[in-house]
Amino acid sequence: MQLRIHANSVRLSSSLRERIAGQVAAVLAPFDPWIQSVEVSLADVNGQRGGVDKQCRIELRTGRRSPLQVTDKASGIMAAVGLAARRAGFALRRQTQRWREKHGRAGLGRSSAERVFNGQAETRSD
Repeated sequence: MQLRIHANSVRLSSSLRERIAGQVAAVLAPFDPWIQSVEVSLADVNGQRGGVDKQCRIELRTGRRSPLQVTDKASGIMAAVGLAARRAGFALRRQTQRWREKHGRAGLGRSSAERVFNGQAETRSD
């Protein structure tokens, strides 16, 4: 899975980039066979006015399906990334299950999905 991180009006240190990449990869790891690339875009929507203004948009590209895009906002960058990554995982799971049902194959196992969405994502070492 290829992961790209873009920041618009948000300063990202190399350690913050690594944390973002790690969090997104951990949540999406069970779906790795279906994901070709992930693009994470971060923005500070309100600028200096503050509030719930950090936005994270995640776009997933898969082989057979159209690109999947989710967006979420929070008061901090990592909170926005966590919410958007979790939402992307739910959406990808739903899309994968629909595809498999349509083509007569079983969906992802419930136990695997429950671990992902309860914050206990499995990681693989290839």
